[in-house]
Amino acid sequence: MQEQAANAARDGASARSRNYWAFADEDTLVRGMLRKQNAAWLEFMSRFDSLITARAERVLVRRGNRLPWTDLVAQIHQDVTNYLDGSKMEPLRGFDPRHGTLAGWVGRLADQLTAKRLDELTVPTSRRREAE
Repeated sequence: MQEQAANAARDGASARSRNYWAFADEDTLVRGMLRKQNAAWLEFMSRFDSLITARAERVLVRRGNRLPWTDLVAQIHQDVTNYLDGSKMEPLRGFDPRHGTLAGWVGRLADQLTAKRLDELTVPTSRRREAE
């Protein structure tokens, strides 16, 4: 469901109830996402799609990555979406507005998942096993 909402947000699709969500505060938006409301996910993706992409690209530049960017950034974006769309949505339940903004939280999440994806692609399997 959220994957469809994410794709619709990227394609510029609009939703009838989206007008309400455009004015929703972060806490209301997160509660709507936890209730699996498509319009809330559409609004989330419209707010944070470019942030996720920018943070992924920033980590790639900082780590001197030379892999094909377009596909890699799309994979990282999908990683973030999949991570947030877990069966119990535990990562999303972990967001606490007392510790920062939703944008900051999503940015840190994108940074972490970008680093994880890069490690999977660049660190040899034997070295990953040793680190665990």
